[in-house]
Amino acid sequence: INGLKGIWDGLKQSVGDLIDNVKTTFNNLKNINLLDIGKAIIDGLVKGLKKKWEDGMKFISGIGKWIREHKGPIRKDRKLLTPAGNAIMTGLNSGLTGGFRNVQSNVSG
Repeated sequence: INGLKGIWDGLKQSVGDLIDNVKTTFNNLKNINLLDIGKAIIDGLVKGLKKKWEDGMKFISGIGKWIREHKGPIRKDRKLLTPAGNAIMTGLNSGLTGGFRNVQSNVSG
């Protein structure tokens, strides 16, 4: 009987401790300012987007100089770039003709 009483007392103490922990957790949660947390998240997102935009713009602005330094004479470039231009235009046309109905139905919807 004393053993069962000890088990019962231990169980009651464990349940009481659990309830106290839950109460403490909820009391701590009421002190959290969700507005400040939300602002910090959005501010971080905006700063990250701006930084990556600036990195992209820096890359793009630098690529023009690289192209100018590495391209060939215009008469040669015209011949070398014609197949790539044809491939791009053929791919674009295939995409337009193959996917236009889907685009049209989405726009109409």
